[in-house]
Amino acid sequence: YHRSQIKAVFKAHPRHGEDFENFYKVQVLWDESMALSIVEYLTSSEGRGKHMVIFAGSQHVQYGFGIPRRVFRRMPVAYTIVVSVITQDPVQQAHKSMKVTLPNVPLPTADFAWAVGYENLEDQRVYLGVMIKNADDGVAVIGVAEGSAAEKAGLEKQDIITGFDGEAVKTTVDLTYLVSKKRAGDPATVEVLRDGKTVRLEAVFQKNEATTP
Repeated sequence: YHRSQIKAVFKAHPRHGEDFENFYKVQVLWDESMALSIVEYLTSSEGRGKHMVIFAGSQHVQYGFGIPRRVFRRMPVAYTIVVSVITQDPVQQAHKSMKVTLPNVPLPTADFAWAVGYENLEDQRVYLGVMIKNADDGVAVIGVAEGSAAEKAGLEKQDIITGFDGEAVKTTVDLTYLVSKKRAGDPATVEVLRDGKTVRLEAVFQKNEATTP
């Protein structure tokens, strides 16, 4: 059932290609890795006896297929699945919806459905405009989008981002989170390591400048 559900979504994607097997293996590896991380924490001295709340995409939890049962296989603990359901589908976003015909699965989708309204955040979203990866000293810049806030601020490939508005940047998640709080017109001070020296750059965000953090 899990395989047929993922395949239905895969086929509906406009650029799905033909290699479903590798795609499915990656999906399973992703779920197994998350499940392993959860169990390692809950069985550690720090996590033993605690409850954990996990935020994940619906495809990773629906029917218990992804993370929940893979956790349960390693550690038989009780769990509850909550999925969000949009109460209204805005007409202006219809072109972004994929037409997916899901297989019939004789299981409840989740234990609880959380009804939410639709909120369009696209008009508020901004991007720094860098391709990044984790590095020993911070976040390494491996690409800069042309015309982006990053390029205009002077960021370069091989820079190591170590700070953002005075906050330490240790992982890509740190940087993505800090950028997500910005809006069009907001300034930001980006600290980078370049040739062993700390450089402070001033960036100004504009709406939808790029498609990367």
